[in-house]
Amino acid sequence: QQLRHEQDRLVRLKHEHEELEKSVSADRKHIDRLQSVSDLTTKLVERSQPGSSYPLTLEDCEETWSILQSHYLQECKLYELSKLAVPVVFPIIAKALESWDPLATSTLPCDMFTRWRTLLTDGRHFDDSVVPNQKAMPLYDRLVWEHWMPKLRQAMQGWNVRTSEPMIELLETWLPLLPGWVTSHILDQWVFPKLEREVNEWNPTTDPQPINIWLHPWLPLMSHRMEPIYQPIRYRLSVALTNWHPRDQSARAMLMPWVNVFSQGSMDHLLTRSILPKLAECLSRELVIDPSDQKLEPFHWVMAWSDFMPRQAFVDMLDKHFFRKWVGVLHQWLQPINSPNYEEVIRWYSEWKNLFGSLSDHPLVEARFKSVIEMMHHMVSQPGTALPPGAFENVAYIANRERMEQSRKADRGTAMLERSRMLAASAPVSVSFRDIVQRKAEETGVQFVPDRMYNGHMLYHFGRAIIYLESNVVFVQNKPGTFVPVSIEELTAFA
Repeated sequence: QQLRHEQDRLVRLKHEHEELEKSVSADRKHIDRLQSVSDLTTKLVERSQPGSSYPLTLEDCEETWSILQSHYLQECKLYELSKLAVPVVFPIIAKALESWDPLATSTLPCDMFTRWRTLLTDGRHFDDSVVPNQKAMPLYDRLVWEHWMPKLRQAMQGWNVRTSEPMIELLETWLPLLPGWVTSHILDQWVFPKLEREVNEWNPTTDPQPINIWLHPWLPLMSHRMEPIYQPIRYRLSVALTNWHPRDQSARAMLMPWVNVFSQGSMDHLLTRSILPKLAECLSRELVIDPSDQKLEPFHWVMAWSDFMPRQAFVDMLDKHFFRKWVGVLHQWLQPINSPNYEEVIRWYSEWKNLFGSLSDHPLVEARFKSVIEMMHHMVSQPGTALPPGAFENVAYIANRERMEQSRKADRGTAMLERSRMLAASAPVSVSFRDIVQRKAEETGVQFVPDRMYNGHMLYHFGRAIIYLESNVVFVQNKPGTFVPVSIEELTAFA
């Protein structure tokens, strides 16, 4: 019994001895690791001191940090060794940045910051869109804020806003390396105020440099941040157009760059307020309808805006300021007392209609020309009216030609609608009719964006047109509250 007890005791002692040896071995390894870490960090600190006989270089720091993170990561995290970067590494980087001119050589320190972003974040991901607490700022953010940002501020102070390319190149180069909150700070607190001040000093009537030349390059970077300065720009454009005359085509060149920048509603408002009244005045006061000696210059000045103006507003303006007096002159010409030559009348009518181009397909314009045909037919059909030879035949010919043209358009429209339906029906399940319209917008180079709900339908802007989609058919607004079906191919004419 005693012998067995002693044997058990011996086994326990042996086990305890083995455990103690393991513990001692682990402690020794831990001490050795700590000693290695201490040697590495002590050497860093000693060599970073002023007057060191073996001054520390950035390459030495990178090598040491790589060793610490690859072999002593646990100790790095436990003792927060990365914080050594502030007294050891940051001064060396600051020294390297002293001679850097950001606008002259934007990419020079990029590689250095790329390497240290990896080393200072320990491979961890931070939400860099939120401004960090000053006392708990991640090391890489602190490096950027304390040593990179002063160089940018210095460059910003001497930067000429109208020379946009160097600053844009600098920021685009560094965007992948900047914390999100730093980027936001730069754009909101530095770039935007300088752009805003320059816009407020801009005068489109005296400035030899178009504003879009130096402002539009900022659109990809600034995006929605530019919205607050669009209103002053529109105001200055409208003021510049106060004494504008339609014969001056420079207004179109001045406004064209803003078509895809301003919202559709804002652009339409600017055009209908500053351009449309001048076009209407030109038609009313300067266009004289005279079949015997027709001067077309005022009409051409106005029609040069037909593809630029809000379509319905432009057509309504033509209806009020052109068609009324044009039809009045024609009605007077057709009076029997004037012995009208209907061959000349029809040629005059056709020449005018050809001047409208694709605009002649608009329902209102189409209706006005149709009413003229009906008026001519009425005049030659009155009993007892003395008509020149061939008058009735000429009118009948043009009326028949117009009917055939309308029939062809209707047939073409029906065929296009059917093709649209077939295209939508044969498309893969993953492609909706909306996707097809979106693709057509991209091909045409116009915007296709949702607007609002109207009578249970989602309205969209397709360029300048307002549309909705139903049963794989596009319905386009031809006048307020009225929508007509069109094919996808025809839709582009309304854009």
